[in-house]
Amino acid sequence: MLRESLSHVTALGPQEGQIREVLRAAQGGAKLRDRLGGKLKELLASPLPTRLLGVRIAVDPYLENGFRLLAVPAAVSAADWKSRQELLADRAKQGKQTAIGAGSGVRLEREQAVRCVKNLHEPRHRLVSALFWPHLPGPVFETARSQCHIAAPKVIRVLEEYAARESGLAAVLAYHALAVAYHNLALAHECAFITGHVSAVGDYWRTAAAYWHAVAGEEVFWEHFRTRACDGNGEASGEAVAALRRGLPAALLEIHARFARDYSAAGEQMACFRHLTCMDAERGARARPSQGEDLVLAAVESVYW
Repeated sequence: MLRESLSHVTALGPQEGQIREVLRAAQGGAKLRDRLGGKLKELLASPLPTRLLGVRIAVDPYLENGFRLLAVPAAVSAADWKSRQELLADRAKQGKQTAIGAGSGVRLEREQAVRCVKNLHEPRHRLVSALFWPHLPGPVFETARSQCHIAAPKVIRVLEEYAARESGLAAVLAYHALAVAYHNLALAHECAFITGHVSAVGDYWRTAAAYWHAVAGEEVFWEHFRTRACDGNGEASGEAVAALRRGLPAALLEIHARFARDYSAAGEQMACFRHLTCMDAERGARARPSQGEDLVLAAVESVYW
């Protein structure tokens, strides 16, 4: 059923070369232009109105993800988690990073990175971070480590092949990883658009939305989340997982709302409208109708009134 619901989603295909260029640009390429008047980094780090379990979520929800900084899957064992923390500490002293690249390409200062990893010891932070990072077996996740970016074309290709041959929970977790990967790819293209490296963003936001919506409707995903996302720290409470499930659609919609507002303020009305259109397309599927309508209306009001 899940696989059939995603049959309309297309693979990356011949765009792989352009994607590599976009990811390189996001990792520190020179600005060719600046559509937001120097406010991109500020936008990416700004908090969304919705908090998940009381935890602050940024417009780029992957930037401060401790699992990303450790380069481990979200369901990592306690032993692997500890060894990666030690490696991160050693490399930080040498001025190096272990982190897997994510959408915006913004690099954290050492103190920020250490704080984000320490946050994983707090159950609420760990749960929220796990929601926005893949739960994959080591051999599959290793591709992300070797490619140094969660949205690299090879990573997405491996995930698509893995999802196609698996079933049950393994397939659901593969689709969740694809939601994360395409979400990061959409963020990378958005940043490349803002800095003048591409003239269009493509359908990556909609692809990510399709995967998020499909996975969020799978009970087996949330049951796995309850029992395994806190591996080493006991089970998560049913109330906490239910709160995450309720809050996720709003948080994802609010990312579009923030881009729409800032594009409008900068006079980039077509880019603003693109994000409002994404919100309108997603509101029925990703949030309760009234909740989705409220978010779209609030975004339109913040832009035009």
